[in-house]
Amino acid sequence: MVARWFTNNKIPQAFKRWGCWRTVALKAAKGQASEGQAPKGQAMVELCGSVIIFAIMAALMTSLSIMLYMQHVVITAAREGARTGAVNTAFANNNEQAGINAVNSKVTEVIQQMAGQSLTSENSEIEVMAPDDSEPYGERTVRVTVTYNMTNPIPIGSFIEGMSGGDHSGLKSIPITASASMRYEE
Repeated sequence: MVARWFTNNKIPQAFKRWGCWRTVALKAAKGQASEGQAPKGQAMVELCGSVIIFAIMAALMTSLSIMLYMQHVVITAAREGARTGAVNTAFANNNEQAGINAVNSKVTEVIQQMAGQSLTSENSEIEVMAPDDSEPYGERTVRVTVTYNMTNPIPIGSFIEGMSGGDHSGLKSIPITASASMRYEE
């Protein structure tokens, strides 16, 4: 209909000057986009691209939130372990191994309660520095360092490893470390 209108009526001067009036008329007759309009399907492609970017950002924010929470859990476990060691009388009775076992069980208990994850020798390391008898009274400290290798909530390491064929095992787990020291109460 538009093509017939252009042929039956006066052609605008701009179209005559550029010599494109037939192209515009034919596109309008076929239902294709004319000048200033996007081609059909472009909105769908843009929507798909936006949804993918939004999904990746949401997944990364979720992953970061889980990592921050686990950092909080490990810090709390280290503090609780240091507190347990500071008030434990096993260190004063020269039974250092009993004090270290008490600290390890407290750290494991805190992580189990707060995160619902158990510590194993493969995914964690607990280091306890018992108070030194050579230090003056009131300055002896118990230091606890907890390292937890958290499994990455988004398995991006496996994806990249599959795509590139290389070893990207560093992306599969994230080491989280926290230390706390408290003055030994005698």
